[in-house]
Amino acid sequence: EGLFSCSLRRVVGDLGIWTLFLSGFYHQFAGGISFLMLLLEVYMGMQFFPSREKELGSTAFGLSLLLTCAAVNLLYLTAMAMVSALWDARYYGASNTGLWPLIIVLMSSRALSDPEGSTNFWGFVLIPNKWYPLAFVGVFCLFNALILW
Repeated sequence: EGLFSCSLRRVVGDLGIWTLFLSGFYHQFAGGISFLMLLLEVYMGMQFFPSREKELGSTAFGLSLLLTCAAVNLLYLTAMAMVSALWDARYYGASNTGLWPLIIVLMSSRALSDPEGSTNFWGFVLIPNKWYPLAFVGVFCLFNALILW
């Protein structure tokens, strides 16, 4: 587990509060498909981050990324605390890293700003905006053959 991975073990056990804010900018490389997912993560970040930075300004954008990362991680840690208490204690060490949570939040807010519209899903199919974030996450869960927390 990396120094910047956000998990209950790191935040609660080691008092690694910084991971709440910084885990979004850390990607643990594991080779193979991990490298392809990293490239896709960077590509998707390049699609969403510049327009949001132009809208907010650089400083406000940086602060919003840190606060969004912390909010997402708090939700994640709450879910992992419940799952580890009710089901399997191994989830106490499950970590959340990478840009995906931030990308999903930005993508969801952009898609839901026009819920009646539709978005072209990589040139394959038009998906109504209100279902686009769920479809996007679902496709990546299928690609990875596991539920992406």
